[in-house]
Amino acid sequence: MFQKYSITIVVLILVSVDKSLEQDEVPSENNELTPANNQQNTPKPQTTVPIIVQTTVPPKPLITYPCSCGGGQCGCCTGNVLPIGQIACTNVTYDPDEFRFHLKMYFNERIVYQTSMSGQNPRPVCVPIRALNFKFCARMHNVYMVGRNVHACMSVDGTWRTTELFNYHFDCFRIGTEGVAFVKPEDGGGLPPPPPEDVLKPGEEDYDDTARRY
Repeated sequence: MFQKYSITIVVLILVSVDKSLEQDEVPSENNELTPANNQQNTPKPQTTVPIIVQTTVPPKPLITYPCSCGGGQCGCCTGNVLPIGQIACTNVTYDPDEFRFHLKMYFNERIVYQTSMSGQNPRPVCVPIRALNFKFCARMHNVYMVGRNVHACMSVDGTWRTTELFNYHFDCFRIGTEGVAFVKPEDGGGLPPPPPEDVLKPGEEDYDDTARRY
């Protein structure tokens, strides 16, 4: 879903306005011009008055690409991002017990890096592809809990030397007790707010007091 914005561009058009007034010479009795007449016949400097013209130009939409989810994990791929047909993918699995993400980064269907990161303010993960002098980065953002489900968004970018070759923003995904699904960033997790008793903080245990043994 594209978001619509309105941008107002102000264009200044300078129009010259000549405010000098032409006046006839009025001779005196001695056929000489008075100092007042000399001042009146002196042309005044021209001034410019700006005219404001407003126009509306539609902005470029933020393009998002879908991820595929299933089997407790979500995968996001860029497609062909280089002229030689290189494909970059990221696979994410969520561990609700540890509130951590397990991340695998693929380049041309080969795992180039895998790691585990906390769900609290995860840092970007960048991997150099030395054969191509290329750096591939995965970034997770907008991470929060929706009941017993975690919501997160992902973007990937690639840089060759100092030139950014691509920057893909993917749809967000949700993993937890409600299954695995991908949602739009504006959907807010795609679930209604849970009852207060169903909200668990990261690291908090979910157990039943009646199950204790005495």
